[in-house]
Amino acid sequence: MSPGRGNWSPIMLPEKRAFSELYAQLAAGVILALTVRASSDGSKAITKFFDGAKLPANVPTVRIKHEFGSKVAINHANLQFDGLSDAKTALVQSGLLEDSGFSHEVSGKALFVRKVMPGIDPTAAFEPQRGKVLDGLHAIRDLTAWLENNADGLLRVLQSRAALPSAYRL
Repeated sequence: MSPGRGNWSPIMLPEKRAFSELYAQLAAGVILALTVRASSDGSKAITKFFDGAKLPANVPTVRIKHEFGSKVAINHANLQFDGLSDAKTALVQSGLLEDSGFSHEVSGKALFVRKVMPGIDPTAAFEPQRGKVLDGLHAIRDLTAWLENNADGLLRVLQSRAALPSAYRL
């Protein structure tokens, strides 16, 4: 059963909750302008979402997220724009990503601006992974700064792709 329907409630894993609390404390000291969204810390919780970016009202909804993965070596810090995969070419041609250290990716209908990060195991002890967590938090901070500083240009890119006939969208 899905959240919000019937009697569904997530099954929180204590080791993930402990990791999550330490993660949120560290994030609060590294990324002052953002907050970590509360999580169920259940078995499928392998991503942390952030709220609080300062963006103009007309910028499409963006999800800021730190993907831990599920015991994988590599994962990502992301800006995710749902439903905007067809803006990939316009984003590349805009030059907004040049010299940023970020890449772009399309998955399904979503467009991502991302940075490769080491994977994190939220079921393992926090302290041995502290350096990896800091790397991810710094990437989230830098992605958010890029997003806020380039919001107007990004909006132009996303609007210009919407003006193209669908046959010309990539």
